[in-house]
This record gives sequence, C-alpha cells and structure tokens, in this order.
Amino acid sequence: MYKQYKRNRQAGLGFGASLAVALTAIGIVALMAWIEMLALGGLHDSWAAVPALGYGATILLMLVTSVLFKDFKTKE
Repeated sequence: MYKQYKRNRQAGLGFGASLAVALTAIGIVALMAWIEMLALGGLHDSWAAVPALGYGATILLMLVTSVLFKDFKTKE
C-alpha cells in the first residue's frame, strides 16, 4: 500500500486519492472473497470433497495464494 501511495504522490495525487485507491483495493478483495466463498459453497453442495469455507477462511486463502504466486505475475 505504501508503494501505491508513493507512486500516487509522485504523480501529483494527494493523500485523499491514495486513500481512495487503497480502500477500493480492499473493497475489491472483499468482494472477490465473497464471490469465491459462494462458488466454493456451490461446489461443496455438488461434491463433498470440496471443503465449505467461511468468509474469513476464504480471505486467508486468497491472501496466501496471492503471496505464493506473486512471483509468477508479469513485471511492469
């Protein structure tokens, strides 16, 4: 988040714009986790082998996978 603030600062954007970017990113992660939780719940209903995860576990799963696969993303 600090790197994003630093980039915005260099682009001439203030603290308010950086805060808006950070809150939007957090909101997107929360929405994606909720959608993933619903999808896993649907799969769990069809196949018992798929675990039913709650919202908190889904957010942790998303964060862990993003950290593990961060190096495989293309660099800018």
